[in-house]
Order: sequence, then C-alpha cells, then structure tokens
Amino acid sequence: RRFMSRISLELLDDLMALRIADAASISPEDSGDTENLKELQLRISGILESESALNISDLKINGRDIINQLGVKPGPVLGKVLNYLLDCVLEDPICNEYNHLLEMGEKWIKIYG
Repeated sequence: RRFMSRISLELLDDLMALRIADAASISPEDSGDTENLKELQLRISGILESESALNISDLKINGRDIINQLGVKPGPVLGKVLNYLLDCVLEDPICNEYNHLLEMGEKWIKIYG
C-alpha cells in the first residue's frame, strides 16, 4: 500500500509490466524474480479491488472535519495530522473509520500539535 501510494495509479500497470520484462531479460532462465513480481501484481490488484485508502483524499475524514471537530487551524499542523492518519491507514486499512481517525488525530495533536 505504501508503494502504491507513492506511484500514480495510472502508471502502475505500465510500471509492473516494465519490471517484469526487465527481470525476464536479465535472467530468462530464472523465473523467480518474474514470479515474485507477478505475485506483487496480484496483491496490488487485490488492494485496488478492496478500495483501500492510498491517498489523503481516500481517508474517511478530511481537513475540514479535523478543523471543525478538533479545533486545528489550517496550516502545517493540519497537514501533518492528515499525513499521520494516512500512514496509520496504510499500515492498517481497518483504521479508516471516521471516529477512529478522529480519536487518533486528537491523540496526535495532544502529543505533537
């Protein structure tokens, strides 16, 4: 999920095809690398089908919610909170639930904000 969040999803299929072709051209008799890449491609497809959050805009909470609910002002702290929440959701997609994100954001603000 972290890998996917850093890459434009429009380019993901092309990138994977390029990596598989590259691995096959380097060592045609050893299909281990290409098999690993094909396995990664299947995992990526599963993540895309599950509609996991990969960007801040995919979170079940947004900056306006944090401003209104937690009293954070627009600015760098708001961005840091949202990035922290995205990291949490990339680590564990189950975290992408409004109330849970609000709680985690509140805790982050108390410690770092």
